[in-house]
Amino acid sequence: MTEMIVLDTDTDSGGGTVEAQTETVVQHVDDLSILSDRNYEQAIEFLRAIKALRKRVEDAYGPLVTQAHRAHKEAVAVRKRQDEPLAISEQCLKGKIAAWREKQETEERAARATRERQAREIAAMVRASQIEVLRASGDVAQADALSCEPLTLPPVVLRDSVPEVDGLQYRTRWTATVTDMNALIQQCAAEPKWQRVLSVNKSELKKLATALRDNLDLAGVTVKSTKDVAVVTNDSSDPSSEGSKPTAAEAVKIRAAPASWASGSEPIPIYGFII
Repeated sequence: MTEMIVLDTDTDSGGGTVEAQTETVVQHVDDLSILSDRNYEQAIEFLRAIKALRKRVEDAYGPLVTQAHRAHKEAVAVRKRQDEPLAISEQCLKGKIAAWREKQETEERAARATRERQAREIAAMVRASQIEVLRASGDVAQADALSCEPLTLPPVVLRDSVPEVDGLQYRTRWTATVTDMNALIQQCAAEPKWQRVLSVNKSELKKLATALRDNLDLAGVTVKSTKDVAVVTNDSSDPSSEGSKPTAAEAVKIRAAPASWASGSEPIPIYGFII
């Protein structure tokens, strides 16, 4: 059975809240199946009603959202103005501390290498002297055995070049930079385990598909088209009407709901199935 359902958008007249009207619309849209021309017309009326309700929601809450967004932007700007100089100084100071620590550690490594080389040279001189004494005493076998043994070096002890400070931690960060994109792509193709380092530029693919349509010929890429339905409206403030509209050949154009529906001065007639 099919009946006309009237949604009263004037909440002051007892027609119910937008939430209640929305529940009614959603329920009937869920129950509607487009199996005939009549169903098609009903779907269009539902769509017009939804647009009108969405306009009422936007009129009610849009200014509040705009005001909150403006306040948020102002607060973020003030925070940035006060925090940015501190953040820059913090990064600058961290860079100086890290550079000084790296310099100290480099000098420590160089000093350690020098001490180890000196210790190795002294140990080699002592070993050569011991071997010479053994050979002079006629103990050739012992001298040969000693010459084959590894040198025993004393531990090199250096004073810590960087003092430990409570609450300060040093972390080593590693980064990677692509220097040859073609080589990277070839390796990823040969070794699929590395394909996770490549990302698809979906925005560029969408632009190419829009420009070339079914003439886009890229290996591994499938092009498909979908039909969209656009509600034509002259209200530029409607958030759902923003963006590019499909052409007449690509979309079913539906006339806009009367302004009286969105303003609440006239009930919204909706055709749906009553079970």
